[in-house]
Amino acid sequence: MAIFHEEEFENEIPLGQVLRLPCKFIQGKSNVAAKQIEAIAEQLSKTDKNILPIVVKLLEEDNYQSVFNTQILDGARLAKKDFVWCIIVDEPMLEQIQIEAGLVITPPTVATNIVVASEQEIQEALERIKAQQPSFKKINPLETAKKIIEYRKIKKPKNLTFLTTLKCGIGKAKISEISDFLTVA
Repeated sequence: MAIFHEEEFENEIPLGQVLRLPCKFIQGKSNVAAKQIEAIAEQLSKTDKNILPIVVKLLEEDNYQSVFNTQILDGARLAKKDFVWCIIVDEPMLEQIQIEAGLVITPPTVATNIVVASEQEIQEALERIKAQQPSFKKINPLETAKKIIEYRKIKKPKNLTFLTTLKCGIGKAKISEISDFLTVA
């Protein structure tokens, strides 16, 4: 390994670009089922390259850690490939990848106050919940927002449990999941 100043070397690393790296320089093992790894290896043997890049972080010169799409690295190793296509990322880029891939659920910075919010604002908050929480797929954001507005005309909500009485698909178990998105404060 060459002697180098860490700062100089890091500046030379092309973050976010697709590069071809030797498999032997990449650490990591996925927890994907063996059958799937075998299928990936078979495909890589046919095509001689991976199309979906492996996302790696630089540990030191010629030493990387696979942080995303590691199953492709496992498949390449099984197929006895010497090189794979990779994208080198830093921590902020990895966070963005995880958010874009739907692996990180990001609640809004401020929860929507359903006591004062408009029907449109409540609907938008419910749409965010539906998009990010699989258990809310059957919720109809427009109908639920209308029911919240109607309830508000009759009675001021004291907490989110009133949602369980609206027959909108939100039961007691879902109240804790929506508290990052909706509030009555």
